[in-house]
Parts: sequence; structure tokens; C-alpha cells
Amino acid sequence: QNMVPPPDAEYFALRFTPDEEYVYFLEYRTDNDLLALYTVPTLGGTTRKILTGLNSPITLSPDGRRLAFTRIDREKQEVALMVANADGSDIRTLATRAFPLFLNNPAWAPDGKFIACASVNFGSSSNSATVVAISLADGAEQPMTSTRWHEARQLAWLADGSGLMLTVTDQELSPVQIWRLAYPSGDAQRVTNDLNSYQC
Repeated sequence: QNMVPPPDAEYFALRFTPDEEYVYFLEYRTDNDLLALYTVPTLGGTTRKILTGLNSPITLSPDGRRLAFTRIDREKQEVALMVANADGSDIRTLATRAFPLFLNNPAWAPDGKFIACASVNFGSSSNSATVVAISLADGAEQPMTSTRWHEARQLAWLADGSGLMLTVTDQELSPVQIWRLAYPSGDAQRVTNDLNSYQC
């Protein structure tokens, strides 16, 4: 069953609310490079636009009352980790990075106290990516691992909070592989090691 009528756009990055009553998704249109966030009841119904100008998929707080995402400000040449209520209201900046440093692909920790983010330095010669934890209380940042990759992509917490699953590329032309990052030890372990590219 179609939850949303087919549009002249691309939908991706679906996120169910913790109660599974609603689905959030991003919309990309070729005539507008700004991503828009929508929500729709899981069983179908009226689609509501929540926010525009996103640069990443959203992550929801464990109670489903808030969401977080990244947004680029090209005039200031910076990227910000933003937090808002689930309906898009009360947006605030939690942390910022000046180019060529980036924060992306946030994942709200199961204890609700911090958000894990991919931290990337788009250097002139090569990228360097790792994972950091950003406190909801004061925006303080702490490294979650000493491991570095070429690029860190999707992050997803294990339900028990014992770590993250993430997709990364080791080198520029390497296929995207799945890794597990233990928390709080920071030990990183490759899960897949083949020629497939695990992109989502």
C-alpha cells in the first residue's frame, strides 16, 4: 500500500517513531537542492512537512519527543548539529564545525544523553573520519574511538546501548563496509570484508 502518492521527487532516510505510529522521511527534488523533512502516519494519511534545509537524515530521541539533524550554512562556511521538537518547533544549535570539518549522520544514544555523529575532515589530500559524542546538556564533544576511516556514513545504535553499527570506507575507492563500534570502550571491529558495497 502506498503511504504517500508518487511525486516528482525522491524519498529516502525513513525513520519510524518509537511507538511506530508515524514515519519521518526526507524528500529531494531535482529543482531544489534543499532536503525537506516530512512525516506521515504509518498506516497512511495526511503528510505534513516538518522542516526544510536539512543536510542529513534525522535521528529521534528515545522518547520520540525530539529530533536532531545537520544543516549547512554556506555563507558562514559551517555545518551545525541541530536539535528540535518532533513537530519541528524550538530549533536550536547544539554544535558547529567550520569547513572543511563536518558533522553528519547523527544517532541519538539510547540513554538520551548524547548524540553520536560522524566527524569528517575533508582535507586537501584525503579525508579523515571518526565518530564523536556530543552532549545534549552543553554541546561538549568527546571522541568515541581512536579509529579513523576515509569516510563514515550511516550510524545506528544497538538497542542495548553497547555500541554502534556503522558503514565506512577505509580508503577513497574502497567498497562501503559494515563495522561495529563498541561503547564505551571505543573498540572498532570490521563486520564485513568483501567486495560488496553496503550502502543504504
